[in-house]
Amino acid sequence: MSVDAIDRESVKSLLAATIHARGKADILVNCAGVNSSVPYFEIPDDDFDKVLDTNLKSTHLGCQVFGAHMAEHGAVPSSTSGACRPTSHCRGCSSTPPPRRRS
Repeated sequence: MSVDAIDRESVKSLLAATIHARGKADILVNCAGVNSSVPYFEIPDDDFDKVLDTNLKSTHLGCQVFGAHMAEHGAVPSSTSGACRPTSHCRGCSSTPPPRRRS
């Protein structure tokens, strides 16, 4: 299946296909990444936007879309560059399990 990692609906479709094929998503690996071949001082804004969207937005969307589903099943593991650390706003973007929900 082809996925546009910076398009929320495409990521949602991937989750739906995963659930259909496997019953649930057990792990998320955020591995989309690009760079510009243009020297830094010459990078056009459109190219820079593509780098940010692919390298940052794709991880954000993956964590949100898959994370909500996986949190319902107990843990939200994700493999990233290591730059993402658990905070009160984003516990699903690291290997740290999310806080337990109160009944």
